[in-house]
Amino acid sequence: MKLYYISGSTIPSNRANSVHVMKMCQAFAKKEAWHNVSLFGRKGKTAQSISEYYDVEENFDLELVSTFSLPVIGGAQRIYKTWSRIRKKGFPDIFYGRDIYGLSMLSFTGLPVVVECHQLPTGGQKQEFQRILKSKGFGGCVVITQALKDDILQIFGDTLPSDKVLVAHDGADLQKDRANSKIPLQGRKN
Repeated sequence: MKLYYISGSTIPSNRANSVHVMKMCQAFAKKEAWHNVSLFGRKGKTAQSISEYYDVEENFDLELVSTFSLPVIGGAQRIYKTWSRIRKKGFPDIFYGRDIYGLSMLSFTGLPVVVECHQLPTGGQKQEFQRILKSKGFGGCVVITQALKDDILQIFGDTLPSDKVLVAHDGADLQKDRANSKIPLQGRKN
């Protein structure tokens, strides 16, 4: 089966979301059910191997597109370029990802769409999330905590059945020596 992971993450970058999507694609590709996994994202700058940067196996395809730095124009351009690449590459059996805008556009294909949420959709994302929920291909929602599942069901429960929401707690690879990591992560330090 073919899985396309749709992400708005810049690859490579030192943001935690880029590490997460790379590790998720590696994990999906290791499963026997998925013989072909592709990650669609935004192209960052690098002088080294991306798989080496993230310490992941080269067991999935990377489909990275360049975009403008302006959020609205760059976002629309990324979605258009992603759509163009998907049409050339061929459609998958399932779309999965964290990019609500990209997944909303792809939900019109009628193919299964699974949305992964790390926080409540707000603003324009809320409208696009509702569009995905009402689409013919909506396959489910994956959340990282029970509290987030409860919040999402409270807000979207009229169109989102409880059995379509899976709690899959977020995790990380444990490393003996974090000082040797190639990724200088930004953000909170816990």
